[in-house]
Amino acid sequence: MKIALVSPVPVFPTSGGNRARQHTLYNALKEAGHDIHFFFLPSRQMGDYDASAHEAFFGPDRYTALSRGGVSNALYYLNRALGKVSRKLFPKGPIDQPYELSSVDEAFYKPFLNQLQNYAQKSNFDCVIVTYVLFSKAIEAFGSSVHKIIDTHDSIRHYIDEKEEVRGLLRADTIVAIQAQEAELFAQMLPETGAPDIHILSHITEIKPIMGLDQCAGATFLGSSFEANRQSIRYFIDDVLPLILKEVPEFKLFVGGSICRDIEDAQSITKLGFVDDIRDAFAQAPLSLNPIVQGTGVKIKLIDSLGMALPIVSTEFGVMGLPRDCLQGVSIVKDGDPHAFATAVIALYRDAHLRREKSAKSLEGAVRWNEQQKECLVQILSAHPKRGKIHV
Repeated sequence: MKIALVSPVPVFPTSGGNRARQHTLYNALKEAGHDIHFFFLPSRQMGDYDASAHEAFFGPDRYTALSRGGVSNALYYLNRALGKVSRKLFPKGPIDQPYELSSVDEAFYKPFLNQLQNYAQKSNFDCVIVTYVLFSKAIEAFGSSVHKIIDTHDSIRHYIDEKEEVRGLLRADTIVAIQAQEAELFAQMLPETGAPDIHILSHITEIKPIMGLDQCAGATFLGSSFEANRQSIRYFIDDVLPLILKEVPEFKLFVGGSICRDIEDAQSITKLGFVDDIRDAFAQAPLSLNPIVQGTGVKIKLIDSLGMALPIVSTEFGVMGLPRDCLQGVSIVKDGDPHAFATAVIALYRDAHLRREKSAKSLEGAVRWNEQQKECLVQILSAHPKRGKIHV
């Protein structure tokens, strides 16, 4: 199958959860023998970006970064600025959390549509997958015979009026939700007739076990710099880490990823910064922390920790949306209970045998999880869209 992938999120460097989801999804499509072409929608918010790595992964003739600039780009940012001023003067949405966008297409750079149309006319794509409903306008560049899919990642109900989100979703033949709760939310939002098909497809992780669990200098938190991660690492540092250090003074917290710039220096904290291979972040402390206290969607860092066969400690919130039969390698503690979290971390830190037991269970869970996700992916691509149904 010839598939066009359209995304405002680069794949490389794979430094965040949304990038990791794209990387493993696209890799699964390649391994299944599909002919994939990646169209990247650049912006000022795209973060670190490695063009050569994209060309190496997709192939130079199957990777295209669309262009923006000149008067059109200046007008785009002017309209975005005017929109922000308008919303500040006349806020809409909940009083405590007004909407950040006025329409589902506000963040989409309109000249991208013509560029995509030119490429679509030259290639006979069977399917197009667009990342995020906020960029669903890109679907209009593809003909009626093309199977149109929106990979939502998350609902944007907190950022935009529900009617606008529905307008974007209705452009698709198939909506991909990252977990069952969001699939049900989309089904409630959409009309009873003529609505897109809804499938649930979460993150497919790479299976590559960490070697060497005998030595452990502490525990590791890996994440990019965004609010949910900042709140979560803050909770661990402020509420959990002091309890651990009281009993185990030599314990070290290792932190990897761009989240490092959001935390203070401390004797008990080792900042690793960006790591080319996430497995390197766990070299000294092969014990994964998932102290998630807020956020949406499936926690990709947890799934990737399963794929690395790591023992894991997580809050209940951090495993939301994941089947318990895949989580036997995770020590799950009650939300808001720092003493329980500290106790679980100390137990794994001190006991190499327990770490190995949990590691084996994590690997089993990752394999089972991936099998489920790849079956869902086959269903999404092979089935003719039947509008208005949820497929689990």
